[in-house]
Amino acid sequence: MARPVKADPETTKKRILQAAGRLFADRGIDGASLRDIAVEAGLSQSLVSHYFGGKEQLYRAVVRGMLRELGSLGEALTASLAERPATPEELVHRAVRTGFRFAREHRDAVMLIQRSFMEKGHLDEETLSGSLLPFLERSSLVLAALTGKPARALRMPVQSSIFLVVRYSLAPLHELAAIAGTIAAPEHETLAAVEEHLVEAVAAITGMRRAASSSAL
Repeated sequence: MARPVKADPETTKKRILQAAGRLFADRGIDGASLRDIAVEAGLSQSLVSHYFGGKEQLYRAVVRGMLRELGSLGEALTASLAERPATPEELVHRAVRTGFRFAREHRDAVMLIQRSFMEKGHLDEETLSGSLLPFLERSSLVLAALTGKPARALRMPVQSSIFLVVRYSLAPLHELAAIAGTIAAPEHETLAAVEEHLVEAVAAITGMRRAASSSAL
């Protein structure tokens, strides 16, 4: 496959990154070759190498892009929490629902970060310092202001909550339905049941009392 006539370099690079993101998330860095990525993108392998060099360089570029994508969660949470006045408990519950829905909509990005962690046994420094720790710091400070607890004491509860939301967000629908006992129910009922469980679990982990009205959020 040759380079498209009058191809826009930025559009071409975006195609490569999207194809690589899908394959790296699904197969990992060892399971996806540059040839596979080129086929997925509908381009030549030489063109992929031209823009990104080797597979390791392309992988790092994909991870950086995925981290930027996940970084928009902060904006989504801010918009959600600003929708209407609410109690501190309701704000936390709303944040859990927003985070779960966001992660479900960005599963490739979440899966890639999780796969990177599993393959290496740890988060790389760019992910840890550039993404996770700043998010953990901000979240802990917000929760501390709501609860009156020290932010430092809330860091691990917040991280445990993140782990829980991420795990459920990555599960396929049939697995969630089997766990929730909603196999015969519509998709939205399964996801609603999962959200409800996550709200209750995060409320318990972080010490935020469940507000009676939060189920309507």
